[in-house]
Amino acid sequence: MTGHTEVVSLLVEHGANLEVPSAEDKTPLAFAVSRGYTNVVDILLKAGANIGFQLPSGDTVLHIACEHGYLAITELLLKKGARVDTPNKKKWRPLMIAAQHGHTNVMNILLKAGANVDSQDSYGWTTLHWASFWGQLSIAELLLVNGADVDIPHVDGSTPLMVAASFNYEHIVGILLTSGANIDTQSPNGSTALNIASSKGNISIVKLLVESGASVDLPDNEGWTPLMSSVRNGHTIVVEILLEAGANVDVKLQDQNKRDTPLIVAAVSGNDDCVILLLDNGARINVANSDGLTPLIGAAGEGSVELVSLLLQKGADVNATSLEGSSAASQHCDDVAVAELDVEKRVNIDMPDNEGWTPLMIAAFNYHENVMDILLKAGATVDAQHPNGATALYIASENGHLSVVEMLLEKGASVDKANKVGNSPLMAAAFYGHANVVDTLLEAGASIDNGATDQNKRDTPLIVAAVSGNDDCVILLLDNGARINVANSDGLTPLIGAAGEGSVELVSLLLQKGADVNATSLEGSSALHMALAFGHFDTATLLLNHGASIDAVDKDGDNALLLAAHSGLDGVVKTLIEKGLSVDFTNNEGKSALLNAAMGGHVGVVLVLLHAGANIDQRGPNGTTALLGACKNGHLEAVKLLVKNGAATDLQDDEGRDCIATARVHNHDDVSTSYRHIAEVMWNIYFFQG
Repeated sequence: MTGHTEVVSLLVEHGANLEVPSAEDKTPLAFAVSRGYTNVVDILLKAGANIGFQLPSGDTVLHIACEHGYLAITELLLKKGARVDTPNKKKWRPLMIAAQHGHTNVMNILLKAGANVDSQDSYGWTTLHWASFWGQLSIAELLLVNGADVDIPHVDGSTPLMVAASFNYEHIVGILLTSGANIDTQSPNGSTALNIASSKGNISIVKLLVESGASVDLPDNEGWTPLMSSVRNGHTIVVEILLEAGANVDVKLQDQNKRDTPLIVAAVSGNDDCVILLLDNGARINVANSDGLTPLIGAAGEGSVELVSLLLQKGADVNATSLEGSSAASQHCDDVAVAELDVEKRVNIDMPDNEGWTPLMIAAFNYHENVMDILLKAGATVDAQHPNGATALYIASENGHLSVVEMLLEKGASVDKANKVGNSPLMAAAFYGHANVVDTLLEAGASIDNGATDQNKRDTPLIVAAVSGNDDCVILLLDNGARINVANSDGLTPLIGAAGEGSVELVSLLLQKGADVNATSLEGSSALHMALAFGHFDTATLLLNHGASIDAVDKDGDNALLLAAHSGLDGVVKTLIEKGLSVDFTNNEGKSALLNAAMGGHVGVVLVLLHAGANIDQRGPNGTTALLGACKNGHLEAVKLLVKNGAATDLQDDEGRDCIATARVHNHDDVSTSYRHIAEVMWNIYFFQG
């Protein structure tokens, strides 16, 4: 390849610009180098072309020549003064480029020209690292012959030996070791070449390193030895090699939160072959980690029937428990009970963990029917109770596990056995809306009106279903004879509970089924009171249409009008006034509907009450008027409306504060600026009145 040398010479003679870049940002010299036009390169250099030109990537013309392996051009550039170690933006020197592309002849020239054999790129890699990465034996040999540092680490601490071990290049590892590489050098995380090779299952590398004297028990910073790393990843042959080399079979992780042994790691990972190897080499089967986890408990947690069976046959303690109280039987698995019970039924079938969960409860919670069947056939106590009183049936009912509920009932589970606060399985199912479970429990004879024994509540299944808004459960309970007006210890009926939740459909259903619309709780609250207190307009309207009393007051003296005003229900307020409620009625504290509305900023309600003739300056607690209440709580629009309708602006509360003082005292930095606006409004009123 020569290029059009005569044309180039002619253009140069006529003063052509030697540095004009192409669309690819290459000067004529860079272009000629990339094409391998040696004669053109020579002409351009003699004409004064910039030999130090760099592309946006930082590559020089020498980089380009080395990438393509152009030996003659490389020699020419070096002869003409090209710098041998100029880095590009990745800090790759020409030597690295030549090595990456396997051009040993070019590398020879660069090294003779003084290239730094140990220069590092932006990752800290040397040319020897790259040769180890690509598995380039001849490149590595050339570098080592020319004095490359065999142990220089890159930014993560990996040496060329670690890189070669990681990528399974046996010949590279061999030549590095022959050249004096430190076999047990550790990276910042403590890994050695052997640990890395063991973790990746690189059998030939592990053999070579072990034969070359690598320390088989040197752990990384987390305590993982080569043996543990190979066990974790299931590399059985590597495990065998390391054990034959004398690796400590019972070594523990140095992590104080774990302290796993290789056998525990193998068991938890489900690596049967590794478990067998370790046991055959003397691993102690019942050694636990810092959490008390034994190999058997770990294997049980993973659900490996074969492995659990193997460990039991080898003498694992079936009743050992972890620090949390978990045994092999109590692990959340699907098939482990089969293996446990196959071995002479030595397991304590009802042993609870530290939290009181028996294996049967755990299986019920996790919907593991096959495990439950095995446990029950083996004699598990069907009505065993958790410390909170819950049985397996209660747990299954609470979680809506229908088939589990059916199985437990068939096995004789007590349908009404309650937890410590008296909640039965039926109540749990009704509360969480599991209608199919409710139906099954009722068919099994569950007591439909039993209240919880908690003296603070005594809820019935119907009450909890209503409060939870579970319409289907309510219908089922009513169809099965639940008494609709039975109240709990607080006097709360299903209707009052449903009204407080605002379920129009459920309230309508209960009313249709004969619920007492005017029943009241011990606090005097009716269904209407509850609906109004929580701002449920549609529910309140429905109750009013079904004859709810508007005159009843609760223990605080609030009637329907005060509660509606407090919740901002202007439509209900208007209806109640039209039905004859006094617009100025006050509760036990002396609060009126207007004061409630003003303090809540409910402008619509304020307007309805004023139009109905409410006493605009009526005083409430502490001498507070509607205007003072609106100022206190920062409701600017309510203030404007009250002032516009003639509220006295000079009245003071019992502490001597007028509107401006009230606004000021609440004008904190972290409070809305509406207080300042209120004060401004009041000042303007005083100013113009004055």
